[in-house]
Amino acid sequence: MNIRELTLESLKANDLVAARAHCDEWLRIDPKSGQAWHLLGVCHAQGGELADAIRCFSNATENDPTSSLYPYNLAVAQKLTGDLEKAIAAFRLAIDRRGDFFESRINLGVSLEEAGRKEEAIECFRAAVDQFPDSADANFNLANMLSEAGRIDEAACHYRQAIELDPNHSAAHENLGRAFLDAERFDEAKEVWTQWLSEDPSNATAKHMLASISGEAPPPRCDDQCIREAFDERFAENFDRKLARLDYQSPQLIADVLEKIELPNRKVDVLDCGCGTGLCGPLLRPLASKLVGVDLSKAMLDQAFKRQLYDQLHECEITQFMSTHPCSFDVVISADTLCYFGELDEVLRSASQCLKPGGVMIFTLESLKPSTLKPSTRQSTASADLYQLCPHGRYTHSREYVAAAVQGAGLERMKISKVVQRFEIGRPVEGWLVSARQGSGK
Repeated sequence: MNIRELTLESLKANDLVAARAHCDEWLRIDPKSGQAWHLLGVCHAQGGELADAIRCFSNATENDPTSSLYPYNLAVAQKLTGDLEKAIAAFRLAIDRRGDFFESRINLGVSLEEAGRKEEAIECFRAAVDQFPDSADANFNLANMLSEAGRIDEAACHYRQAIELDPNHSAAHENLGRAFLDAERFDEAKEVWTQWLSEDPSNATAKHMLASISGEAPPPRCDDQCIREAFDERFAENFDRKLARLDYQSPQLIADVLEKIELPNRKVDVLDCGCGTGLCGPLLRPLASKLVGVDLSKAMLDQAFKRQLYDQLHECEITQFMSTHPCSFDVVISADTLCYFGELDEVLRSASQCLKPGGVMIFTLESLKPSTLKPSTRQSTASADLYQLCPHGRYTHSREYVAAAVQGAGLERMKISKVVQRFEIGRPVEGWLVSARQGSGK
């Protein structure tokens, strides 16, 4: 085999050491080989060495002015390091070199959006739709940007086009309904959920969202499968960026309370319930001798793993996990996870069980404000004054119910504070910040 074949064979076998050695030898023979520089960049990228990968992809791009793949991979690496302006330029170069480079055009639009250049992103995705009218993903990305810009009717048109092209495009169904919800066009949202459920009767998300707007008695909590579907790989990859745009406060609010509480030891065992991508991890790690995260979504846990902050990560429903780990943690926190529970009694009892004597639980919930709901979406059930399933698919709770559930779980309530957790469509999302302590004896 020649040096090129040896390099490709080593990469195929995931033998990065051998592949790099072959690339070094190749570049000694031909220092201007674009392909050799590119494959060396691939080796560095697979090894997590993004700075070296960028250097190699840059050399490949310069030495081969015809390849569109080299500037594309350069842009991907630059985007991963957060250098959006350089990534945008490299994605544009890849498109200049190959006009029908679909992936580069889509990633260019995403990068423009992340850089805050919303109108440019819309035009980029619009160009993708014009060029690739039969692409569900092109229509879906354009619809997302139009929806975020408040152009709901235009967005709906492209969501529907995405669904027509790919009837199994769950995110397009869901985002279409949510776009109508954000615009308080509840009847149209209900039509979306009803139609989706008629096409896919077992879809957990469609069932839950229809229940949230039907005005009938809600389920006691969100179905596990609904959570997995909502927090899938596509959502998990963009979760942190999305919450940053919403001025997400819950992790810091919890950390501020934890800092003021007297803990049994200087370093404690901490459980992060519904840890998601690990946004609480950086704030909890300095306090923790052991930091454990649990979440239903594997995609979210994969993102949390990349932080390298947690000692253990478990894919499990939080009630089940806590009930099977009695007296195991000094601190249990839950940032915006219990909003997927209506009834709190069982999950709080499980939390009480898994706390060590004197242990502390801190969590956030969204606060119940019945007057803000459209009459047809309000529940007329016995639970309506305790909690409600709202059109956005999350539960809101009354202060009185939260206090009673904490006490019923055998926890000593320390404080329930009214807070702003984040902003959605420019509006504050108000909630409860709750702290409670397990008694010194169980």
